Amino acid sequence: VRYRLDPDSAVIAELIHRYEAQGADDLQVEAERLAHLIAFGSASARDSAYRRLGPDSWPLSLTPTATVRWDMAHPRFLDRRAEVARRVAGEWEDDLEPEFSDWMVVRTALDRGRVVEAVKDLETQGLPGGLLYPTVYRAYGQGLPLPPDIAEDVLGEEVPDTVMGIEYRHVWDGGTRTPLLYVAAYRTAEGDQRAALDAAARLRSSAEYHTRQGDSRRAQLAQGAAQVLEGLHAWKYGGDRRRARQLLEAAQSGDLRLNWADNRLVRWWLAELHVESGDLESAVPYYLSLTTGEPSGLYDPPAMFRLAQAYEQLGETENAREAYAWVLLAWRDADESMRPWIQEIEGRLQELGADIGS
Repeated sequence: VRYRLDPDSAVIAELIHRYEAQGADDLQVEAERLAHLIAFGSASARDSAYRRLGPDSWPLSLTPTATVRWDMAHPRFLDRRAEVARRVAGEWEDDLEPEFSDWMVVRTALDRGRVVEAVKDLETQGLPGGLLYPTVYRAYGQGLPLPPDIAEDVLGEEVPDTVMGIEYRHVWDGGTRTPLLYVAAYRTAEGDQRAALDAAARLRSSAEYHTRQGDSRRAQLAQGAAQVLEGLHAWKYGGDRRRARQLLEAAQSGDLRLNWADNRLVRWWLAELHVESGDLESAVPYYLSLTTGEPSGLYDPPAMFRLAQAYEQLGETENAREAYAWVLLAWRDADESMRPWIQEIEGRLQELGADIGS
């Protein structure tokens, strides 16, 4: 897949060398070949590849659908990624994969700008909180046309003290989740000036409790989430952007070990904070970090849109054209409610001299 996108890249040459050096019976190589077939193969080739993705063909230690999904993350292949996720979610009975695939179905629909489809899937999939909260808040926080009642139903609820703001669950990355972070962020955006600080105090208490219990991972996560919320409050209601940047940057890059979903949220906030402060050059690396697919294998069309805007304002015309075109490709079959975004992108591309038809 990557070779087809950029055949002259030195990185691609190294990947091909490694690919050819591995034995034919290497399962990771087989997973990559299945990804290639699903991306570029005929209908019959894709059906054959899908059959090979069945749970009986693979050890639990290797999840080939993850390989396929990551290789399908480029907007050119989002429709195929949706196929993979739906097949796995509907057919597998493994303890690990269906939960992840249910979430990937929703996430892919959002990435394609198909919000109505994503909402329908949210209502039927029954995602656990560790996947549900960040998914809904991401759509809400990035301004996608999510029905208000969906955000309120998910993020407007009280997080019980029984979990102390922490959901600790091995799903597919061994990660710890912080639903309280997303609930407090939502309430802050909706005008509750105490939400972030109150939630941060609860998380600090949670960190102390887990430290006494000898659970450093949960303690670190709670500390990190508390610091993030303190930074959010300083930004939105404290009138102290400098302090907000310090807190958010320390949480994102320090020793507090936020899980990848929380880390991505903080990078989005940092990018937006820098734009609000007029520092576009500092915003670009944060937006860019959300559009490379690392470390989670996921891309982010709204972040790419904001990156394109930043490039354009910085006078980096070619980079802006490429970023706008990337988003337009991702949203090529988006909902009608996404038309304002798409029309703006088309207008900017025309202004920048791009051929939209290409």
